[in-house]
Amino acid sequence: ETQQCVSRKRYLNELGCKLKVHHPGNYTVKVRATSLAGNGSWTEPISFCIQDSNAKHDSDFYKIIGPIIFFAVLVILVPVVLLVVKKRRTEGPTGIFYTSSNPEYISANDGKFLNS
Repeated sequence: ETQQCVSRKRYLNELGCKLKVHHPGNYTVKVRATSLAGNGSWTEPISFCIQDSNAKHDSDFYKIIGPIIFFAVLVILVPVVLLVVKKRRTEGPTGIFYTSSNPEYISANDGKFLNS
């Protein structure tokens, strides 16, 4: 069991109290105030876990590799899409294209008629 006394001045300068924990594991902390009037009562225990920093974290791997793969696919996909769109624009319209000085006129040879 480790006890640490923190003065008011140090607490205000550090914006709190920083515990130095050297080993991974589960820890429980209780706090009490001490003044010239005597010791205060202990707070309820607070438990927390310090994980081993040497352990392999698969989630860290995906956090790094995921964005790299995303941007690589994006760099390849965007130019391909832009080239396809540009090529379709230069081809012109597809299907039968009527050129006429009178665009409302369609030749009888081009139309289909139903026999009654």
